[in-house]
Amino acid sequence: EAEARIMENITPFISGEFQISAIKRVNYSELFPSEEADKWYSARLAFITLDEKTAAERETFATVLVAADNMDEAMKSLKEGMKGPMADYKSLVLRETDIMDVFPYEAKKD
Repeated sequence: EAEARIMENITPFISGEFQISAIKRVNYSELFPSEEADKWYSARLAFITLDEKTAAERETFATVLVAADNMDEAMKSLKEGMKGPMADYKSLVLRETDIMDVFPYEAKKD
């Protein structure tokens, strides 16, 4: 299904042959797209919560995908996108990925 969706989305923009060399399942918690950006950055976050019974801090990890032109813009977009959550978080890793494009899944209405 993923390969068919990629072919459907890419075909209007290319000429000649192309091949999808690999498809890998990755679990991203959130996507912060940008119309202008041409790179994708992966951010590993740790959400900090407090256990009410023990008063101990607990970390829950998540990975998000951020579109940006450079590392500084990626961090800025990440901070802007993360303004809403009630939980505190810290950014553990921000790195550029090999991802060229993202096609979010849209369920077809029957």
